[in-house]
Order: sequence, then C-alpha cells, then structure tokens
Amino acid sequence: MPRAGPHAWTHGLRQTAPSSVSGTIPATSATMGMNHTALPSTIGLSGKSGEHGRKKLSALGRIGSNLSAGALILLSLLTLIVLITQGMFDRLVMSNNGQSADYFWAPYSETCALAPTGWVPNSCSALEANATTPDAWAALGHILATQWSAELEEASSLYISTCIVGGNTAVGWGVLIFIAGYDAYPACIPTTGGQPIAGIAMLETTVRDDHGVYLLTLYSDKNATMQSITHHRNTDGTSQDIVSTPLRTAIATDGSYSADATGTDFIVLSTPLTTRYTVNVYCISQIQVASSLGLPGWSQGKHGGIPVTPAWLCGNQVSNASELIAFQMILIVLTVLALNGDFYITLEGIRGLIAGKPVLTKHTFGVVPFDPKPHKDTETYVVSVYWLGCAMLPTSLAWLRPYVAGVVVENHFKVERQSPTQETLDRNRVYRYTRGNCVT
Repeated sequence: MPRAGPHAWTHGLRQTAPSSVSGTIPATSATMGMNHTALPSTIGLSGKSGEHGRKKLSALGRIGSNLSAGALILLSLLTLIVLITQGMFDRLVMSNNGQSADYFWAPYSETCALAPTGWVPNSCSALEANATTPDAWAALGHILATQWSAELEEASSLYISTCIVGGNTAVGWGVLIFIAGYDAYPACIPTTGGQPIAGIAMLETTVRDDHGVYLLTLYSDKNATMQSITHHRNTDGTSQDIVSTPLRTAIATDGSYSADATGTDFIVLSTPLTTRYTVNVYCISQIQVASSLGLPGWSQGKHGGIPVTPAWLCGNQVSNASELIAFQMILIVLTVLALNGDFYITLEGIRGLIAGKPVLTKHTFGVVPFDPKPHKDTETYVVSVYWLGCAMLPTSLAWLRPYVAGVVVENHFKVERQSPTQETLDRNRVYRYTRGNCVT
C-alpha cells in the first residue's frame, strides 16, 4: 500500500535525495525553450524519454479521468440549480381539469332540483344522496341555495346535474361536480361549444384540525365578485387564468359548515429530515378559466360568459428550505476545494500535452511548477498540490498548512532535513501565491 498524507510525499523525496551532493538535485539543461528542474519521479514531473508514447497515453488517461470527475461535480451543481428553479423546495402549478373524458369526467346523475330553501324534496336519487352523510347532504343543499340565490331569483328552481371526476380503477381519487342549469340539466361532457349554466361547484374531502370534512368550491354566474379573473403564474414559468374569488365552504359530517379560508386538499405531510424540514404536498381548489384547454365543449356562465371548470393549484413546500440550499452549496464548495489539486494538475497536463512539453502528472502527491528565476530575498517552497486548499490559509491558521518538503534555491531542489520552524517560514515570507499555486 502506498503511503498517504504529506509526510509520505516528503518520505518519497528523501528517499531519492543523493547524499553525495548534500541533498541538492541539479537542474537539467534548457530544452524546447524552457528551464525545468529534474525532480525525481515520485513527485510527478515526467519528461521525454524512450517511453514517451506510453507516458503520453497514460497522461491522457489521467487527464480524461480528472475531466470526467470535474464534469460530474459540475453536473451536480447544475442539477441543483435546475431543481431549485423548477420548484424542488417550493412549487405551485395549475392542475388542469377540463370537462372531458380525457380528464376522467363522467355523468353521475341528473335528478336533483334546487329550490331557494335547499334540495327539492325527493328530487335527488339515492346514488347522489349517499355520496355524503345525510346531515352533510342536507347542509349542502342549503349552501348551494344560498350561494346561488341570485340565480334562483331568475328561475324558481335550478336543474342540478351531478358529474364524477375520477373514482375509477384508473384514478385513485374522486370528486363530485354539481352543474346548475336555468331551464335544463347541463351535460357533464358537452361537445358543441359553450353550454350556458347558472353555476358550477366541486365537492371533495379534506382535513381541517385533524378532522375529516367536505370541501365545496363554487362559482356563481350572477355574483359580481366572481367575474374578476386573475392571471396566475405557475412556478414552472407557465400561466393560467383563474376566477379571483371562488366561494369555499368546509362542511362537517354532522352538517355544520363554515367558510374555508385556505381551500387546501390532497394534503400529504412528510418528515424525511425531521420536522424542521417538513415536506408539505398539497392542492388548492380553484375555478379555472377553461378557454385555453382546447375542448370541443365547455360550460360558461349564461350572463357572465366566462368558460369555467373546477381545478386545482398543486405543489409542495419544504420548511426552512433555505438552510438545505445553503448546506448543499457548502458541500459543493468543499468538494471543489478538496479536489483543486486535481484541477490544477489537469490544466497543467493539458497545457503540457498541447505544447509538447513535460507534463505535470501525479502519483499519490504532486508538485507545482516554480519560478525558475533566482530570488535574492525568498526561497521557493514546494508543497503537495493535494494540500493546496490547506496551504492557501492566512497566517493565523498556519498550523493547518501542509508540511513543507523542501525548497528550490537557484533552480535546485533542496530537501529539508528538518521541518522549518514557524518562525523561519514567517521570516522567509513563505506561501506567496501566484496563479493559484502553492509556491513563493
């Protein structure tokens, strides 16, 4: 097993240091217009030789491997950005519900009639009345009569068609739709353009305060507040028109009811990362403007003329999502910092291959190039590129810096027999960086 860590790299240098010249390795002559120090193979600097082709192929393989690793890191960053922009932590998108069999609509019954006091006695079939508890069904009739009171002033009674959406083997959920007509039962799936209606409502189940309730979402043709349209922009960049102020009512199984402020249903709570990061999946009932759905038939208010259909805004929200995003970004930065030695070696290797010059490669550790010009006041310290992140620390954190294996003095590498003291390093102004490398 090869040694690991900066001490192992230093050990490799000391093994190859010739004792006859007091630890000094002479530089080679200038070749191809550049001077470079002839360092031992254990520190990763390879030049031309009889096995040039094999070494070049090996260098290409290492460069390709490093580029692949860098691409994967970049891919993870891009994936995170795409997921965040597409609403991974906060998403709300319109779920269309056009009046068509393609959206799982089907007729349910056409027997109910609505009077100003509620359901016309004995008008509803057992199939319809059994859709809820008896108390809730009676309350539903009173609510519809109250919220469609303006329409009931025009017609002594309204014809209520009941439609079902879902509720079959292909769909794991189901809702009831009530469509009110002035003088006839409206079709659940119209096919010849817009059919005039007095109103439309959707009945579904949900949860409020840990209790199951029925949620009624209603549109009224003659209610002036419901003729206002909102252009809703989804988090995925698309948009959809919806009625600004539909009426929502929560009905308990005992027949009590009240206005519902949220309109949320299909609620699923998940805590994979503890309750602090609760994932809330939900929908909000809406009355959608159906003109953009491209249907052969639809329902529209007789007086208001707005093509309408019940629908939902659905999405998810993660509590304290900003903390998760920050944590992910920190991990990416730390990963890049830990692998910056690979990036440096790869860039230098590509430059060397293109120029046909000696290629900076790596074994367990490598070295960075140094300035071949002699310096009067400073010496060049060679350090492991894998400790580049640690080396680039302020003086106050010098104890975290990598072990200095040796110095380059007038183009000669000199192995340090003893580790330089902190006082010596500070006096010699070590760790002055150029182009991101770790030499002075």
